[in-house]
Formats: sequence, C-alpha cells, structure tokens
Amino acid sequence: MKKIIAISITILLSATLCACGHLRSSSSTTGTGSNQNSSVGWGSNKAGATSEAVSTAAPQPTIIPTAASQTTLVPYSTEDFSMQIPSGWTVTSGGAGMAHSIRVYDPEQPVNQIFILIKAMPLMHSESGRSYYQQSYDAYGGNYYIMADAPVLSNPSTQGFFEIFSSYADYVEKDEPTYAGYEFPRFNDFNTLESFETNNTLGDASYAPAMLHATFTDANGTAGEGMFTADVVDFTGNTAVMGDIDAGFYMAYTIMAVTAVENEFVEWEDLLCQCINSIDYTDNFVNNAIAQSNEMVVTSQKLSQSFNEIADGIMDSWNQRNASQDILRQKQSDAILGYERVYNTDNGEIYKAYNGFTDDFSYTNIEPISDDMYTQPIDGYIE
Repeated sequence: MKKIIAISITILLSATLCACGHLRSSSSTTGTGSNQNSSVGWGSNKAGATSEAVSTAAPQPTIIPTAASQTTLVPYSTEDFSMQIPSGWTVTSGGAGMAHSIRVYDPEQPVNQIFILIKAMPLMHSESGRSYYQQSYDAYGGNYYIMADAPVLSNPSTQGFFEIFSSYADYVEKDEPTYAGYEFPRFNDFNTLESFETNNTLGDASYAPAMLHATFTDANGTAGEGMFTADVVDFTGNTAVMGDIDAGFYMAYTIMAVTAVENEFVEWEDLLCQCINSIDYTDNFVNNAIAQSNEMVVTSQKLSQSFNEIADGIMDSWNQRNASQDILRQKQSDAILGYERVYNTDNGEIYKAYNGFTDDFSYTNIEPISDDMYTQPIDGYIE
C-alpha cells in the first residue's frame, strides 16, 4: 500500500486533466459579470421596407456581453494554497491531508465551478463487503460503520467513479468530520459524451483512467457540462476476502472537474483552466499532510507543477472533441431556446440573437455564422 501511495502524489496530479490556453482578448475587460453595452454597425430595417425605409439606418443593436467574457481573475490565498479565481466567485475547502478538497464556484450559478479532491476512499468492491462490515459494526461497534456506509464502485474506472460520485459525496459529508461545513458538488445523471486517453498518474495500478467530456445535473437541477478525471486503484490486498464475501475496496486519486452550464462550457473552459494552472500548495500544507498520513507527499512545488500538466490535458482533450457532435448539440440548443447566431465581420465577435433577427434587420457588418463557428464561444447576446 505504501509503495503505491508513495508514487501517488509525486505522479499524483501529474497527468490527467486540462491544457489551458490564454484568455481571449474579450475576457480581459474589467469587472465580474458586469454588462457593458456595445454596438455593431449600421443597416436597414427589412420589415416592410420601402424606398424611404431603406434609406433610414436601423437602430444599433444592444450587445449584452456573456458573463465569461466579462470575468477577470483575482488572487486568492490561504495557509494551505494560493490560486487565481474568477472575481466574485466563492472558494471553499475541506478535508485534511490527502483528503483535502477545493471547490471554487460562481454563487449566482454554482454549476460553473472548479472541483479538486486529492483522494477519495473507501469505494467498496461489492454489497457483500458492505454487509460484512455492517454485521461487524452491529456486533462490535467501532469504526466498521465507515466501510458499511461507503458506496459500491461496481465499475472501477474514471467513468464508474463519477457515475457514483454523488453517492460518495453524500457518504463523506455524513461520515467524515473533517468535511463539516464543506459542500461537495453533485454530478447526478452523469453521462459521458466522449472519453479520451490520458497519461494516468499511477501507472498500471490505475483502472481505466480517462479524461471525460460529460454532462450531468447538479444539486439544484441545473444541467451542466464539463471535463472530468480520476485514477482508481484497487486495495484488495489490505482486506480479508472470505468465501463469497468480497471485503475489498478501491481508492480514487487525482479527482478533478471543471464544469459550467450545459452548452456554455465552451465559454468558460479557457478561464477555468487558467485557474487550475495557478494553484500553488504551500509547504505548510505538505508538512501537515505528512504528519497526518503515512502516505508520502511530494514537495509543494511538484504538487503545484502537476496541476499545470492536468490543465494541459484538459485543453488537449477539449480540442480533440468531436466537432460535428458539438456543432449538432449547439444547434439543437439554439433551436430549443429560440436563438440564431451571427458574427461581427469587423472584429470577429459572435453573438446570439433571437431567431429571425437576420430576417428583420440588415447590417453591413453582421452576418450569420458558418457551421465551424459553432465550436467557438460566443461573446454576447443581441437584445
């Protein structure tokens, strides 16, 4: 066990999740979530146009910038870690040592978030093991309830872990006192859209590691989308297997998710990855982790460097996503919500407008987008 865990955080956060590019120029405006109106050229009103109407300039459209394009990053620090966060967002943390977790989220839309958990345990092999520990707890008391209450991971893999993650969150919030007051996210109805190979952190010890592009529903019922990673390791050798009773358990390492409202993740992905790239664990955190656990912990510098590699993995996977499927999903979303997309030929900015906007108005510098532009983030909405 020590040998596996000794390599876990050295290579722990060193492979899996997200490549982060730089914020686009449209993301560098000041203010968080503040809306600044801008105009996009002149044209004529098509509706009922006469020779007199055609000569009259149509009113300038009002552009409502997206929240992502208006969000800036600000520094945040504690005695355990420091990082850049979106201005106005909330930072919470819980757990101790290897169980430490960070969640950064938008209080106005909590599904927009960054979630990090260094280690999750235990994840039971089977219901027979849970029953065994429940019977032991009923007979002897003690800490057997920890194993009896733990969720079963029947599909040991990155995908399998996130499919039961909400159950795990319920479990640790109830049974682990170091998470008191800390609220885990929920990834209900977890649905993998695409799975990408990843350089897992624990080598051959890790079960089916992957970078996942997935959708889900959060605790508030909001549909979300994001990128997810985790490394699952088997610890059967440390438990007793008797007859038909499988009392073994798994652990998961390098758990990370960056998410946003479904079909809006493309607008936030770049910025969220910059936040991950900026995470820096302190020597104080590392020293406390060593004191509280028999697991080897790397220096704070190596621990922080691994987040950069994770950030690189997310962007690589995101850029490799199935463009045709992404375009289809965006078009379906627009159709349901009553939007069409146009872009400003002067500056390349992309906007959502009400369906029929281009039938009602004609602007010299506003045109419908091409299909390939559906994979790009929008910059705002035309009122």
